[in-house]
Amino acid sequence: MKHCGLPLILVPALLYPAAPALEGSRGIGQGDAERAALHAAAEPSLGELRGGTIDDAAALSTSEIAALTRARAAAPTLAGQRAGDIHLTDRDLKIIGIVLLAVLVIAVIA
Repeated sequence: MKHCGLPLILVPALLYPAAPALEGSRGIGQGDAERAALHAAAEPSLGELRGGTIDDAAALSTSEIAALTRARAAAPTLAGQRAGDIHLTDRDLKIIGIVLLAVLVIAVIA
C-alpha cells in the first residue's frame, strides 16, 4: 500500500486559509445582534449588576452586636465549629489513610 506524501496534519493546515470564506456561508460567525449583546455585557457601567460583585458590608448596629454577644455567651462550644477550623481525629486520619492506600493499589494494578 502506498502512502500519500502529505502527513495528515497538513491537510487541515492547507484548508485553514479557506476558513474565513466558509465561516460566512455556514453562519458560524457572530451576527450583529450577538456582537451588540457582547458589547452590552462588556459595558463597564453594568459592573455593579454582575454576580460576584463585592459590596461594602453594612456596619452592625449596637442591638445586633449585643445579640451576637448574648449568643456567644449562651453557646461557647459553637466557636469550635466555625468554618475553616479543621481538627482531624485519629479516626479521620485512619479513613484518609485507607482511602489513599486503596487509590494507590488501584493505580498500581491498573
